[in-house]
Amino acid sequence: ETNTYTNVSTLYNGYGLQASLDIFDGLQRYNEAMAGQTTVLWKKHDFESFASYYSLVDVEFVASLDADYDGLSPKQKFFLIMEHMGKSETEIQNALGVAEVTMRSIRSRIGKKHKA
Repeated sequence: ETNTYTNVSTLYNGYGLQASLDIFDGLQRYNEAMAGQTTVLWKKHDFESFASYYSLVDVEFVASLDADYDGLSPKQKFFLIMEHMGKSETEIQNALGVAEVTMRSIRSRIGKKHKA
């Protein structure tokens, strides 16, 4: 956690206020997701902010998403990050506010984007 705050501080000083606000927005979204809150009302930007923040936590994994997949949506990245964090199928389903059949659909669509 301390490293993450140091990284945010560096962003603020090195990249300016807007980049820092995006990261703090991402931290807020991250905290909401970790608290089990739903993302049903999230917009595209909210999922993007979440992924941007998580890149401070695990830059290698987030970079691998771009390297290993073609054109993941922000919501699909969220799904994969939550899986990577060890969240259960039920926790991810509740966070996204979707049914089990939708989870299979999301997983199938992600699989089609995986680079061979």
